[in-house]
Amino acid sequence: MLADRARLTTLITLLLAVSLLSSCEPFPEEGIPAFPLGQAGPTEVPPTATLPPTRTAPARITPAATPASTPAATPTGDPPDGAWLEQAGLGPHPPAEEDVDVLRRRAQDEGSVMLYSDSSRGLTSIQAMAETYPGITVEGYTWSAADIALRLAEDAAQDTRAADVFLMADPVRVHDLASQGRLWPYLPPDLDTSLERTADGLPIHHWSALLVISGGATAPASLDTWWDLTRAEWAGRVALSDPLVDDRTLYLLAMMVARADEMAEAYRAEFGQEPPLDAECGDAGTLWIRSLLANRPALLHGDADVAWWVGEGAGETRLGLCGYEQYIKVRRGELSFTPLWKLAPTAGLRWPAAVAIVDRAPHPQAAKLAVRWLYGDAGYAPWLEAGYYPARADVADPPGALPRDELVARLWEVDAPFVTELLPSLRARIAPWVTG
Repeated sequence: MLADRARLTTLITLLLAVSLLSSCEPFPEEGIPAFPLGQAGPTEVPPTATLPPTRTAPARITPAATPASTPAATPTGDPPDGAWLEQAGLGPHPPAEEDVDVLRRRAQDEGSVMLYSDSSRGLTSIQAMAETYPGITVEGYTWSAADIALRLAEDAAQDTRAADVFLMADPVRVHDLASQGRLWPYLPPDLDTSLERTADGLPIHHWSALLVISGGATAPASLDTWWDLTRAEWAGRVALSDPLVDDRTLYLLAMMVARADEMAEAYRAEFGQEPPLDAECGDAGTLWIRSLLANRPALLHGDADVAWWVGEGAGETRLGLCGYEQYIKVRRGELSFTPLWKLAPTAGLRWPAAVAIVDRAPHPQAAKLAVRWLYGDAGYAPWLEAGYYPARADVADPPGALPRDELVARLWEVDAPFVTELLPSLRARIAPWVTG
């Protein structure tokens, strides 16, 4: 009897297992579909909806783990492909002069171009190019800078070589990719003398800045140095993007350490004494970071949240560390804040976007035509708003922008090698200050 019952139980169990297996759906095939222009692409994960932060309960987010795609962790590049460089007319083979009509015909013969960009404005610009040059199919991806760096490394490892044009603002990752030979500069001969370049020789397309902003149309008269943000009167009234999540904010903190002598001089001018350094903070830059994070700042998801938090102060003046590109919303009447760009010792951090042709691009002539387009009047159109600056000396500042020459003279440039080396220890150092 017991043996019969056991056999029956086993049979029922097997029948249930077969039924469950037959009902399972197959896993979808792996791979990332292309995002044709005009369709929504994966620009970024939208911030979680939260109630507006208040002074008594500053908004905080749980710091994310250190990204796996830090510049120092990126694999080394392949040796240059001399045959591809010669065919593309790049690297040691730049043409003495360039016939744009010949370039256009060669680009149309290639028939396609693909852009990797960290901004949807890049896709908007390239879409207009597709309308001007029929016969050239344009595709684009909008990803974060970290994702673009990883994708280029994966493309190279798999020898897929999908991307042709690169447009990205992240000086540390741009330097890392350029030093690996994954990017090649292309400077149209007729624009060569009017273009800014990165330290690696890549042309800069446009730039913005990371600045301190103040709510309202006028700035508090007492604010004249970055050390003011650490004063008790501003406790709980300063916002910034979480530096353990936002790379641009983290780079600024790293540059505070790199320019510690200037921060020390600003401290002496403000307080009339030497900075109180100790075993934990051996330089004035690190001291400023600790003092700011001890002053109960609101740590938000990104610059858009910072701009809103500062601009909607609900009767109190608030400060924020924010990208100047958010000033576009002020010009549109959506927010109210003022950039504080005359603080000592710096106006903030310059944030340039480099444009380049990807190593072993399958459509190098179409890529050149795309770069030329990005530097033209129609190509620049998506960025011609106060908050961005064109990196062509012969293109005027957007209406309502801070004076370019005066601003850029006061901005710090990111020292990419220094920042890359400092990042691991800096993250470890500030993590307790952020979470505490």
